[in-house]
Amino acid sequence: MSHVDTDGGLYLLLIADTDVSDLVADRVYPGRASQSAEYPRITIQRISTPRLIDMQGPSGLAFPRTQVDLWSRSPEEIKTLAHAVRELLHGYSGPLGDEVAQLVHLVDQHESTEDADDASGEPVFRIRYDFRIAAEESRPNRL
Repeated sequence: MSHVDTDGGLYLLLIADTDVSDLVADRVYPGRASQSAEYPRITIQRISTPRLIDMQGPSGLAFPRTQVDLWSRSPEEIKTLAHAVRELLHGYSGPLGDEVAQLVHLVDQHESTEDADDASGEPVFRIRYDFRIAAEESRPNRL
């Protein structure tokens, strides 16, 4: 069974959207951003990939859960970025890079204020979105 690579597709979707890219440009990172990366920025990380199975074996449906973290120094800017990302992804269906998302669903949201990560002393505002993506993956021949 192949690996469903929806994370790369999320990256492409985010940087191609003008509402998002007007705020973060190309500052969308897999996993972690470097400490010197500018704000605002987005990080993307796969959390899990549950797969369905039926009586004949793997169904070919996967449901990757991906965490999309939004980071900013400004409370107003983080809310604007959160709105743009939520409007783009929640309810999306269509191409995600080489994959096709049947549905992207926002399943959880957390907001926090983090301590400064540099000498500026300015806090960092963070919104964490957890998205579940319904996607089909190739499967071995069934008997």
